[in-house]
Amino acid sequence: MEPAQLTGHAFWHFSFSVWKQPQIESGCLQLQNKYHLNINFILFSCWLAHEKYMPLDRATLQELLDLSKAWHDDIIVNLRAVRQLVKTQSLPDKFADMKRLVKQKVSEVELFAEKIEQALLFNAIHPLGIKKNEHQDSIEAAKINLQHYLAAENIKMDAADRAQLDSMAASIVL
Repeated sequence: MEPAQLTGHAFWHFSFSVWKQPQIESGCLQLQNKYHLNINFILFSCWLAHEKYMPLDRATLQELLDLSKAWHDDIIVNLRAVRQLVKTQSLPDKFADMKRLVKQKVSEVELFAEKIEQALLFNAIHPLGIKKNEHQDSIEAAKINLQHYLAAENIKMDAADRAQLDSMAASIVL
């Protein structure tokens, strides 16, 4: 059983729902693999816009990145690498079930770590004073959040990939 603070918040429910959309999952994973994007941060940026929070200013965005960066880079990225490594390991056929079990267990731990990162971000909203604006254009807010995120992480996307990210963000926030 998981602690309620990991999956009992609106951001987790939103992410879970959005992730079920095949074009969102495949698009996010493609961009993650190409640019090393933090999908939780992409989803959080879109969720904030969806919920009519004002776009993040650069200082607040940096505080959120600082809050989650060590956990993401040291734990989640390494768990993902282990999971991917397990897939590539060749073992005798009689160990295939054990290999699948190891991959499954690592995947479960990786997802648990992702939930912790999402809870860290969600629980920072009020302490950082992130405010709502019910008249906010959600698509524009998501684009601003993503623009600031890419700039903070010094990620330079080509035009086609940026258009894909903006298109995914628009479909996520609606």
